[in-house]
Amino acid sequence: MKGAVFTEFIEFVEESYGFDTADVMLEPDENSDKIYTQAGNYPFEELVALVLSVHETEKVELEEILFKFGRYLFGKLIRMAPFLISDSNSTIEVISKVDTYIHIEVKKLYPEAELPKFHVLKIEGVEYLEIEYVSEKRLEILAKGLMMGASDYFKESIDVFYEVVNEEPYTVIFKVRKIG
Repeated sequence: MKGAVFTEFIEFVEESYGFDTADVMLEPDENSDKIYTQAGNYPFEELVALVLSVHETEKVELEEILFKFGRYLFGKLIRMAPFLISDSNSTIEVISKVDTYIHIEVKKLYPEAELPKFHVLKIEGVEYLEIEYVSEKRLEILAKGLMMGASDYFKESIDVFYEVVNEEPYTVIFKVRKIG
């Protein structure tokens, strides 16, 4: 997993839960020295360990941590690579382009990045979208947070519902509706 996700998670924890929680989370252990750089690549399991540390320290549900991080992460990623959404004007439009444009551009920058797959199933202009998410990492709640981060960016209100439809390969259907 790309180091940028790790460094942004550390910043998120510092801002959301405080430096003490971040310090506990970053204590080296037998599995990792817990030193991360944006350009590095790290095992997914290390991110899981960081999230679990925050969960245990703060007594916050894992889903809440991942959702809030996703929402936070969208803005950070766009500041790092604004060209990814420069031709988009709405939340639905950005979400619909994840696999056909955004992930293609990410792969150009980071060829070794392991990204989930998104397939548009149904789209109705900028009002409604059904999109399939396939990833063994099972981070659909993070994806939902990223979608909400996109809505924050575009100053739009959306509802996002999802349902797990298959365990192997792990597949989730998202239904995203613009409100108002």
